[in-house]
Amino acid sequence: MPEIKNTFLASKMNKDLDDRLIPNGEYRDAQNISVGKSEDDDIGSLESILGNACVTDFVDSYRSGYVTQDENLLPARGDYKIILNGVGPLIRVGDDVYTWSQAGQLSTAYISKVAWFETVSGITTVYLSEPLPTFLIENQQIIFTRPIRVCGYYSDEARSRMYVFLTDYTGTETIQPQGHINAIYTYTPSANTFTALVFDSTNKLFLNFSTASPITGVSLIEDLLFFTDNRNQPRKINVTRPSGYYTNEDSISVAKYNPFEPIKMIRTAAGNIASSPAVNTLALAVIATGTAGAIVGSTLTITGLNYNIKPGQVIGSATVITTYIKVVRVIYQSGNTIVTLSAAPGSVATNTINFYPGFEILSSVVSTTIGYEQYLYVSAWTPSTGVISLNQFFTGTIVANEPINFLISTMTNKDSVTSWPGDPDYLETLFVRFSYRFQYDDGEYSIIAPFTQIAYIPKQQGYFIGSGGSPVTAKDEEAAYRSTIVEWMENNVQDIELIIPLPDIAENLGESNSSTYKISSIDILYKESDSNNVKVLDNIESSSFNSNALIQGLDYYTYNYQSRKPYKTLPTVQTTRVYDMVPTRALAQETSGNRIIYGNFVNQHTPPSTLNYQIGIAAKQNDVNEGYTNWVEYPNHSLKQNRNYQVGFVLSDKFGRQSSVILSSINPTETTSGSIIYGGSTVYSPYNQTTLSRDQIATWTGDALQLSISSIISSGTSSPQIQVTLDGALATGATQIKVNHIGAYDLSKGIVTFPSFEIGMLVKGTGVDPGTRIKSKISPSTFEINKPLIGSAADNAGLSLGGISNYPNISTGEPGLYAIPSGTGTGFNIFGNTATIQGNVYVFTLANSNSTLTNIPVPSDIMRGENKDYVTVQSVSNVGLVYTVTTSGPINSKYYLNRVNVTIDCKYSYTLNPTGWYSYKIVVRQQEQEYYNVYLPGIVNGYPDQIAPTSPVSFIDFPTDEDNKTANMVLFNDNINKVPRDLSEVGPEQKQFRSSVQLSGRVQNKMTLGVASNLQYFPGINTDTAISISTATDANMAFEVLDNSGTPQLYSTLSASGQNSLYQLDTNPLIARLSTSSAIGAISDGSAATMKPFLAIYETEPTDSLLDIYWETTTVGVISDLNSDILNTFDGAVGFGPIGWTLDESKGDNDIITNVFKARNSGGVDLQATMSMSVVDGDGQGGGFELVGNSTSGYSIKTTKFFTYLNGSNISQVFTFTFTGTIDIGSGPGSGEPFTLSFTESLANIVPVFDNPLSGINLPTIFTLPSSIVLASRPAKNGANIGGGIATSQLRWRLTGLTFNGATITNNIFSIGGDLVEGQNGNLTKTTGTAQGDYVLQITLEDCWDGATQGVGFKSIVVNQPITVSSNFVKFDCSVGGTIIAVGAACNFTVNQEYYHDGAVGSDPVFGDIVYSDALGQNPLPPFYYKFNKLAGGTGYFSISGNAGEIDGYVTDCP
Repeated sequence: MPEIKNTFLASKMNKDLDDRLIPNGEYRDAQNISVGKSEDDDIGSLESILGNACVTDFVDSYRSGYVTQDENLLPARGDYKIILNGVGPLIRVGDDVYTWSQAGQLSTAYISKVAWFETVSGITTVYLSEPLPTFLIENQQIIFTRPIRVCGYYSDEARSRMYVFLTDYTGTETIQPQGHINAIYTYTPSANTFTALVFDSTNKLFLNFSTASPITGVSLIEDLLFFTDNRNQPRKINVTRPSGYYTNEDSISVAKYNPFEPIKMIRTAAGNIASSPAVNTLALAVIATGTAGAIVGSTLTITGLNYNIKPGQVIGSATVITTYIKVVRVIYQSGNTIVTLSAAPGSVATNTINFYPGFEILSSVVSTTIGYEQYLYVSAWTPSTGVISLNQFFTGTIVANEPINFLISTMTNKDSVTSWPGDPDYLETLFVRFSYRFQYDDGEYSIIAPFTQIAYIPKQQGYFIGSGGSPVTAKDEEAAYRSTIVEWMENNVQDIELIIPLPDIAENLGESNSSTYKISSIDILYKESDSNNVKVLDNIESSSFNSNALIQGLDYYTYNYQSRKPYKTLPTVQTTRVYDMVPTRALAQETSGNRIIYGNFVNQHTPPSTLNYQIGIAAKQNDVNEGYTNWVEYPNHSLKQNRNYQVGFVLSDKFGRQSSVILSSINPTETTSGSIIYGGSTVYSPYNQTTLSRDQIATWTGDALQLSISSIISSGTSSPQIQVTLDGALATGATQIKVNHIGAYDLSKGIVTFPSFEIGMLVKGTGVDPGTRIKSKISPSTFEINKPLIGSAADNAGLSLGGISNYPNISTGEPGLYAIPSGTGTGFNIFGNTATIQGNVYVFTLANSNSTLTNIPVPSDIMRGENKDYVTVQSVSNVGLVYTVTTSGPINSKYYLNRVNVTIDCKYSYTLNPTGWYSYKIVVRQQEQEYYNVYLPGIVNGYPDQIAPTSPVSFIDFPTDEDNKTANMVLFNDNINKVPRDLSEVGPEQKQFRSSVQLSGRVQNKMTLGVASNLQYFPGINTDTAISISTATDANMAFEVLDNSGTPQLYSTLSASGQNSLYQLDTNPLIARLSTSSAIGAISDGSAATMKPFLAIYETEPTDSLLDIYWETTTVGVISDLNSDILNTFDGAVGFGPIGWTLDESKGDNDIITNVFKARNSGGVDLQATMSMSVVDGDGQGGGFELVGNSTSGYSIKTTKFFTYLNGSNISQVFTFTFTGTIDIGSGPGSGEPFTLSFTESLANIVPVFDNPLSGINLPTIFTLPSSIVLASRPAKNGANIGGGIATSQLRWRLTGLTFNGATITNNIFSIGGDLVEGQNGNLTKTTGTAQGDYVLQITLEDCWDGATQGVGFKSIVVNQPITVSSNFVKFDCSVGGTIIAVGAACNFTVNQEYYHDGAVGSDPVFGDIVYSDALGQNPLPPFYYKFNKLAGGTGYFSISGNAGEIDGYVTDCP
C-alpha cells in the first residue's frame, strides 16, 4: 500500500498556506505536543507532553450544615442570610459557602462568603457577603470551608518541586487582622506531598500575605528563595532549613536587624544604702535573700523561685562567704533558682545568702548625699556584713534607704599587671573607636553599629603636674613651652572591656529553630581616627554562646580588648554602607548574575518634616538616676568651644532603613531650664567666660550638648475606623457590647463583605471611657471591653472601633511607629502605687486620678522587654484597680517599675507594626575640624623693655602706647609650622611676613610678686593676628653678644630684662608681633614684675572641612522609650481632652460638631493655651471647618459647609486637624511651651430615607390593574442636609423580597428603575397580566452606590411596599347594606365586608361609581345605604336606589 509520512522536521506551525500547500515537515495546528529532536530514527516524530492537574484546592476542612425545615424561613434568591436547622457546625467569618450536590460531591456553584453568623436560642443564622444566586430548599446540605488560596508560587526545576505561598486573607488592610492563615509550602509532584517551610502560629502572625497583593516576584539563587508582594518588605528564606525555622519577620526579611546601639565602655549598678557605720563605710541594703541548697563548684541552688536575683549582683552571707563573688547567670528549674557564680562560694548549704547591688571594687560611688565631686570609690568589701569601704571619708549625712549608684569605666591601664598579655604601647598614639556588626545565617552582614566615642584617657588624667617636693616647680608646664609639645598627652588606655548589646539573650541567637535573630557570628570592629579603614579585631561565633555558661542568660557580650592589632580590613563598599537600601516595598523582582534586582519599588520611608526640640550647652550632667553616665564612661571628653553645632535626629526602622536628618522646627524664642539656654537645632559653643577656681577645675566634667525635646516622635495616620451600631441599649457599667451593624455591614440585610473587629481595637463613643479597648470576642457580634461604660448608650447608638494614631500611611509613605501606643496612646498611670515584676508576671495598681490615663494592656499587645526589645501580653486580669499582666518574657524593669522625680508615672503597651520607625540616633554637623594648640614660652604684652645701646647703632624706639594692643611672642620648634608665615606674593628681599592664621588666647602668662605663673584667658569671639613674623634681629630685638673681654660684638636695643622676656633670644628665634583684641600676657618694663617666660597657649583657628556631613553620636535609643520619657517628664501639651466628634452628613453649614475641649498635658491636666487650627482632608484639600472659642473657656469646632457621604468618602472625607499654639504665659504647668498637635476624624454616614413614607417600614399602598405597567415613584434622599441633586445622588433601590397573599414568591413581576433586582431610581413598574391579589414588595434603599461599586461605610434601610392588583375594580372595606330612619344613621353600621367599585384606582367610591360584591363585577349591590372606610382615614356612607348598583344618593363623610 502507498504510504505518506511527515516527520515534521521543520517543527513549524504554518497557518498561512492552504492545507494542500503546506510543505512536508510543517503542520497546520497542534496542541500538547512536541517534535522529537533525538538522533534516533524517530527524529521529527510527534510526542505528547504532560498537561496540568489540579492536585489540591487548599481548603482546610469541610463542615456541613442544613437549611431550616421551616418553610416560612427558607431563603429566596437575592437573600443575604441562611437560617440553619438548629445549631450549625464550626463556622468562621470568611468561610466559603457551597451547596452539596446530589451526587455527594462539592458543587461547583459557589454561593457566597460568610460575612457574619450568630446562634440565638439554638438557631444559627449565617449572613452572606453576596446575595444568594438561587433559592434553597428545606434541609438542604450546606458546606462551609476555609479557603486557603495560592497567592504566589515558584517552580524549582532543579529539585523537581514547587514553592507555594498560601493565605486565606483577601483584604487590603496594611496589617492583617488576627485569625488568618499564612504559610509557605513545598510541593513535590512525584510524591504528591506538601511540606511546610514557614507558617504563622495562631498567636503570632508575621507573613501578612493577601490575595489582593499577589507574590509575583519570586527568585531562587542557590538555596535562597527571594520573594516580594508590594505589600510587605522584600523577604528571603533558605529552602534547606527545617520546618519551623522561621518564626518572625526578623528572620525572613531581606534587610536584616540593624544593631542600633553602640558598644558600652562602662558598667553600672544601682541599689540602696541601709546605713552608714562610719563616714568611710556604707552598709548596702539587701536586694534578695535565699536559702542555699545544693552547691556544685560555682553553681548554687537557691530554694524556691526568686525573681529578684539578677546577673551582676554581689553575694554575701554571715561568716561563710569571705571573698568578692558575683552572680553570672540565673535560671529557674524544678521550682528552684539556679545561680551560676563567678567563683566557688565554699560550703554555704542551708545558709542564708544575701544578694547586693552589682558593684565592683574601684567603682565610683554616687548617691543623693555623695556627689560625684567627692571622687569616692569602693576600696574594700566585707561579704559577711554587706559593708563597702570607701577610699576616703565622705561629707554629708546618709539617709536610710538612700539610692546609691556604682559606676566604673572599662578602659584601664595594665602597667602594674605583669601577666597582662597585650602590647602596652600600641594605643599610646592612637585615637581608636570600636563597633560591631552581626553576620546572619545565610552570610548576610548587618549595618555597622554606631561607633563608640574615642577610647581615650590621657596619661596623668589630663592634668599638668608639678615636680613635687619643696619648692614645687611647674615641671610639666615648663617642659611644654620648652618643647612646644605636651609629651604626656598620650593614651593611657591599654585594656578595654567592650560590652556589646545583643537583641536577645545569648542562647536565643544562633541558627536553631528557637533562635530569634539567626545571628551566626559577631565581628568586633576597630577604626583609627586618621584612617578611613574599618578593621576587624575578632569574629565571635554565636555557637560558642550555647557552650559558655558565663554568657547564657545575658543580653550582652563582653569582649576583652588587650591592645591587639586587627587581623583584616573591611572592603570600602562595606564601610560606606551606613544604611540599608533594601526597598520598603517592591512590586517586581528579578535576578542577574546572582544578584537580586527590584523594580517599581518604594526605597525609603517618609520621615517627619521636623521635630520639636531645642539644643543647649552645659557641663556634662551627672545625675545617674536620670541615665547620665558619660562623665565616667568618657571622663576626659568635652565639647569643643568656639564651634557651631547643628544637631539632628535620624530615625530608623528595625532593619536599618534610615531617614534623612530631621531638624527642629524654627523657633526664634529661646527657653531657659536651670542655667541652660536652649535654642533651635543650631547652637554656638562659646569660650568660657568665667575664671574657675582650682577646686572647680578639678570637678569640672567637661561640656556637652544638651537636647530638650518637648513633643513625642510620631508618624503615619490613624488606623482604619469601623463604625458600629448597638443592638440594644447599654447601661452604665456594661462591659459587653452587641452590635447589629459594623460599618457597611448590616447583620440582617445588605452585607457586601465580611466585617473585622479585633482584640485591642480602640472603642470610642457616647458613654465610653477614653482608652476603652476590645478585650475579647464573646461571639461574632459581641465583644467584651476592658473598661466598663461610664455612661449609658441608646439602642442603635453608634460607636467607632479603631483609630489609633501612628499607623502606617501607604499613600504618603509614612511608616508609622514600630511600637504603636495602644488605645488613646496616653498609657496607664501607676503614680503613687507600687508595681512589681516577678519573672513574666507584672502586677501594678492603677492610679484612679484621671480616666484618660487608663489604657490598660490587653492580650496580643506588646510591652518593652528586659532582655529583648518587646514581649507579648498573654493575659490580663484584675481585682479592682490591681492588675496582673502575664507576658511572654520578663518586661523592662526600668520602664514598668516605679519612677522617681516624676509627677506622673505612665506606662505603655503597644501594637506591633514591623516596618515602622523603631530607633533614633542623634547626629551632629560640625565642619570646623583640625586646629593646633601653640605652646609658648610666654607672651609679652606690648613690646619688650628697651634701652639705648652702648655703642652707636641704628636705634629705633618701640612704640610706648601699644600695651594691651600689641603683643610679641617667640616661635620655635613646631610652633613655626602651627603659625606659618605667608610666603606667597612677597618680595625677594622681604624679611618680615604676616600670618593668615587667626589665634585665640586660651592661657596667658602673668607675673605675681616677681613670680611667673599663668591663668585661663577668655578671648570671646575675637581673634588675634600675627601681623609680622621675623627673626629677632630683623625685629630689632637682637640679643647683645659680648666677646671674651666683655665688649659687645652685637649690640641690642633691649634691656637685660627685655632680653630675658624673650625665650632663648640668643638663638635669634622668630618673633611674632600680634595685633591683639584685648590685653594678653605680661608686660616687660624692666621692673621687678617684668615678664619672665612661662607657659602661655594660643589656639589656632580651625580648618573648615569640605565634608558637609553629619557625624553619628553614641546617643541612640528606642523611640518608644524616648516617647515614654517625654510624656512622663514633659508638662506641655501632648493631646486634648475628649473631643466628642459628631460630624455626620445631616449636619448643616454652621453646626458645632465637638465638645468644648482644651489642650492637655501627659498628666491629664487641661491647659490654658492659645491655638490656631488647620485641616486637610483625604484629597489634600482644606476648609470646611472653623475653630471657635478661646484659651480660657476652651475651643470647639464648627462646620462652614455641608457634607455628603458618597462612595470614596471613607478616604476623601477623613480630616486631619493640626493645632499650633502656645500655653499662655503664667497660666500654670507648661507656661510658654509651644506645641503642635493633631488628630484625625472622619465624616459619618446616616441611613437614607424615603420621601413621605406612611410609617417607618411601610410605604403607602399602591392600587393597580392587572394590565397596568407604571405603578408609582418612590423618591428618596441619601441623608445629606442639603437640597438638589447632591441629596439624591449615589442611591440604589433594590428589590429584596416579595410575598403574594402572604406567601413568599420569586419576583419576576415588579421592577424598580427598569430592573427586576435593582435600579438607580425609585420608579416602580410591573408586567402586564398580573394576577390579582395583595403583594408586599420589600425594597432596600442603599447609598454610596456609584453605579458599579458599593462604597465602604454605606447605609441602608428596608421598607415594605404593599401593592393591590385588581381587574378594573377597586377593593374597599364596606358594611352590609341597610335602611335608615334618619339621615346619617348609616354611620352606625359596622364595616365588615370587602366590595369593589369601578372608579379610579387608589380612590374612594364616588357618585356615579358602580359597586359590586365580587371582584369580577358580576353582582351589583342592591339598593341600600352603605358605610365604608376611607383610604385617607375616617369613614363615610353612600346610597344606591336602583338595581344596577350605581351610587346615586348621598356620598357623605361620617362625623
